[in-house]
Parts: sequence; structure tokens; C-alpha cells
Amino acid sequence: MSKSTKRHPAETYQLRDVRRLWHVPGPTQAPFGCEGCHQRELCGGLQVETSIFSCLTFCRCANPAECDNVCPKNIRHLVARSQEVGGFELDNVPRTPLLAEPALPSFAPLIYHGSARTERLQVAAVALPLAELISRTDGTLRFTSRAALLAHFQLHDDCQLILSGTDEDPTIERWWEVADREAVIRGFMALGIVAITSPNYSLFADVPRHDNFYNIKRIALAWSEIQREGLPAALHVNARTNRDWERWGDFIATRPEVTMIAFEFGTGAGAKGRIDWHVDQLKLLAQRAQRKLTLVVRGGSTVLPELAQAYRQVVYLDTVPFVKTQKRQRATISEPAAKLTWQSSPTAIGASLDALLIANINAAADYIGRQLRAVPAERQKTVVNRSVKPPLRAERTDYADHEALQPGLLGEPGLRQGGAAAVDGERVVIAAEAQLSIQVGQVDEQLVKPKSSAGVNIQQT
Repeated sequence: MSKSTKRHPAETYQLRDVRRLWHVPGPTQAPFGCEGCHQRELCGGLQVETSIFSCLTFCRCANPAECDNVCPKNIRHLVARSQEVGGFELDNVPRTPLLAEPALPSFAPLIYHGSARTERLQVAAVALPLAELISRTDGTLRFTSRAALLAHFQLHDDCQLILSGTDEDPTIERWWEVADREAVIRGFMALGIVAITSPNYSLFADVPRHDNFYNIKRIALAWSEIQREGLPAALHVNARTNRDWERWGDFIATRPEVTMIAFEFGTGAGAKGRIDWHVDQLKLLAQRAQRKLTLVVRGGSTVLPELAQAYRQVVYLDTVPFVKTQKRQRATISEPAAKLTWQSSPTAIGASLDALLIANINAAADYIGRQLRAVPAERQKTVVNRSVKPPLRAERTDYADHEALQPGLLGEPGLRQGGAAAVDGERVVIAAEAQLSIQVGQVDEQLVKPKSSAGVNIQQT
């Protein structure tokens, strides 16, 4: 079962301003209902602007038994999910070998497919969506050989291949349901995948904290599972509160096998009033580790100068060149501001996009390289206008660079997911966000999904 909730708007009340649910750092009084909570040490207590009694205020279903959020008001579901992941503490996450890090470049474009191109793309490294390597029907590996994989994506054999586990929530839920993930991971290695970012299970701000605990644990378990099979993995760190960041800090500090971490600014983390907090926490995380780490980031190109100083290396996995090429737009860098801009660049019907794609990759790599070498600018205080009410779920964040999100792995796109899936019983790798004025879940699938052709198994989402 997927993680889509069964709430009905007519039967619930709405918390409209998502920004008032963001964690407020500093000495703030926790909600009255947090006192005496048996999960207080794990949680740390919520600190939000909205007046709530406790995190259970966010359980607003007419029938909690029909909602699959991990919540004490559905005790059977809560117990099952806790047992599934061995409790919500991170201490019992299986240890992994200390794997040698691959030598990654500072920039790699994310390639969705090889359609509309006739030549093999030859760059130092590319990122591929985890979704595109998995069969939708049974969760098995789609490609039986590296040659088949390279032919599908039109890639030169010299390319390093990195898998990006950042995706929409339905896709990530489907990964959790794959029957034999260990076999699939070994298949990735046989295909020559050199590194992967672990799935980024969501930590929503409008759900009971137990749902967050479950997804934090799943992130850690998924990372451990991948790395135990011998594939170097970047641990994706999602956090809702300072306490969540502290828990990740403790986990990483005591586990030298964590050499790479991943983060993405494509959703709420990139919003005004929020992005600086995440950047500060990422910098603290690097300090607490007391060793050099690799950071894998998607989006937030404006904060790269700060992150590059905190971590050993930055490798930017960039969706922008591919999506812009599909939209027949060409990149230019305006001087002296060194800003990346895009202009319409129509092509003849049926014309190959090879030249446009490589031009856009080169321009984007130049821009990101400049950002990584830039001196961090002094921050300006962000004033959030709360008189303008945003939708219940933020559609796009300010510093996400408007990434075109990856198609779903095995499920329907656009569904609100991120909690439980039903069961029985100092280096930075960055993935850029595409600079498109679009909303989450509203990307034209034809931009990233070619039509099925003979001999090629095109997965529909």
C-alpha cells in the first residue's frame, strides 16, 4: 500500500500557513502537551508559531484508523511501523563497512533518458534517477548489462554513473516495497554505479512527530542497507527540528563509515526564512563529525559558497541542463554578475538535441564552478510577509532553482506521501534544481519521458 492519506477536506480543518509550522530556533516554550510526553527526549519538543497543544494537533482525520500517518491515534499502525523499523532510535541501525569513496567531479548533470539524441554524451560523470533503473511492475532491475544502460541513456562508456535517490514520495515508498532490494543494489554495482544518494523520506511539518521518527529511521536503514552491499552511499539528512539535526549529528559522529551525506533544497528547505536555518545546521553537522565529509545537495545554488567552505568537496548533480534542453532553451552566463540565464532556442522538427544539451551542460558547470569558488556573501535578514496566505502544502521554494522533480519510481506522481508503507505484521555532492517556473507535480511528463520504442522498456509513472 502506498502512503497516500485518506483524509477528506470536508471532514478536517486546514492549517493554511505552512510557514507557521516551521521550527523556531532558540529558547521558546514548547507546547503544553509536550510536557510529560514519553517521546520528549527523542523529539525535543516542537517550537512553532502556531498555537497547538501537542503534535497530536496535527492528527485531524475524521477516522484515524483510515489514515496511514504514523500516529498514536491509530495505535495498531503505530506499533506495526515501530516494529517494522526496530523502534525509532538510531542506535540499532546496522553498521556498515568503511567503503572507499569514489573520486567524483564537482559537477554532474542528471540525465532522464536518451530520447531526441543521436550521439553518446561524453562527460566526466552523470547522475541518473533511481526510478529509471527499476521496473515498475515488479521492482526488479530494468537493465541486464551496462551496455544496455548506456544505450538507453545515450551515454559514453567513460561516464561515471551516480544514482540520485531524491524523488517524489510515492516513488520512494515503492523503493521501500521492493521485495529484494539487496539483489537490486548488487545489480547497480554490476552496472558500474559508483555512488548513490539514499532515499529521502519526507518529514512533513503538519503530521504527528511519530511519522517523522519513522521516516528518519527509514532513511538511516535504507542508507545502511545500500552501503552494506558495498555501494558507497550518501546518507540523506532530513530534519524538522534542531533535535532532529542533533540526532543526525550523533549518528554521523559515531559512525566513521558515513563519509558522504546528501541534502536537497527543492521543497520546503529552500524557502525564504527556512534556507538559512538548514545551511547553518549543515555546517554544524560537518563540525560535529570532526572529519571531512562529502555533501550531496540538490538545489540551493545561492548557498553553495557557504557549504563549500564547510565540506571537503562539492559535486553538483544538476537537472537543469537536461530539462532546459528538452524545452529548447539555451544557457548563457551574464557578466559581470555571472548569473545563469536561459533564452529560447528553437530547433527544427526532428533535429537532434545533442549540441544544445552539451552547450547547456558546459554553461551550467561553469556557473556552478564559480559558485563553489565564490566568497560567501553577507546574509540579509529575510522578512516573510505572513499576510499572504500560502497553500497548505508549499508548491515551490524560493531557492530551489525550480527543479523539475524526477518522475515517480513505481507509483503515481503528485500524491502526498512520506509516512508508512504497509507491510506484513568534507566533500559535497550537489544535485541542482532546474530553473523552471513550474509547480511540484506539474512537470510535463513528456519533457522527461520519451515515447516507448521497440526494444526499450519505457516505464510509465
